[in-house]
Order: sequence, then structure tokens, then C-alpha cells
Amino acid sequence: MDPIDRLVAVQEISDLIGRYCMLFDDEDWAGLHELWTEEAAFVVDDAAFEGRDELMRFLSTCLPAGYRSKHMISRPIVDLGADGATARARTDVVWIAANFENTIVG
Repeated sequence: MDPIDRLVAVQEISDLIGRYCMLFDDEDWAGLHELWTEEAAFVVDDAAFEGRDELMRFLSTCLPAGYRSKHMISRPIVDLGADGATARARTDVVWIAANFENTIVG
């Protein structure tokens, strides 16, 4: 993969991760819905929400109405596959809940 194409792909993936956090925190469910493909899967431990509609049902109802939170993420590390069509991204996250206690660190 050309170095410029690689930088563009890494930046787009990093932006996608940041956009997910902001859309979730702002409860922008329509915007968050557009982020996922039809085949998307959201897996947490042993629970899997497969397909965009199912995972959106989970994400949009997993917190009480009006609950405020904020994701704080580190700079994502993106590893592009040799084919340029696949990638794996990892980031650290601290989730600050409405009570301002850090209840999730991942």
C-alpha cells in the first residue's frame, strides 16, 4: 500500500473510533446508526449484538434515559492488513459516567 494511502486509511479509522464515542455520548442515535454496516457486530464479553438494527437497539437503550457520560480515548493504533482491505484498531478508553466516577477502563 502506498504510504499516503496508508496514512489516509489510518486517519479515517481513527476518526471513525472518535466519531463513535462522540455520537454515543451525545445520544445521536441517527448518526450512530449511519456509522455501522448492515453486517456489523458489537461484542462485549460473551454478549454479541449482530446486525446494525440489533446493535442499535442495544446501544440506544443500554443506559437510562438522560444519563450522561463521556468516552475519553487514547490515540488509536491501527494495523492495516497486507491486502489493504482489512484493519485492526486498538485504543485505551476511560468512560466517565454521570456520577463522575471512572467505572469502565478498557
